[in-house]
Amino acid sequence: MNDFGEKLREWGIAEYGNLAKLAEAMDILPSSLTRYLKGDRLPGYPMLEKLNSLGMDMRWLFRDEKGVFTVNEKSEPYRTEEQRLREENKQLKKQLEQIISILQNKKAD
Repeated sequence: MNDFGEKLREWGIAEYGNLAKLAEAMDILPSSLTRYLKGDRLPGYPMLEKLNSLGMDMRWLFRDEKGVFTVNEKSEPYRTEEQRLREENKQLKKQLEQIISILQNKKAD
């Protein structure tokens, strides 16, 4: 089992009493949950967002037993995605500023 799988199991049983109820709350098949628990599958952003909405503490999820944020080769896709989203956000803000400027100029005319 992997760190994510162990923590998911621990949290799921504490919150839902059993893994079948956890899978139902996550809106996934029990077989999909098993893949997460075994480490055959890692959660993407939508699944992490779902777990967060169910009450899972993301800070706890990504910290090791010493309280240190865990960064390893498996977390690289998350950092890459975060970086991509930050860049996309920056570009969208710039475009929005340009649109606002154009609208303000048209209003002034």
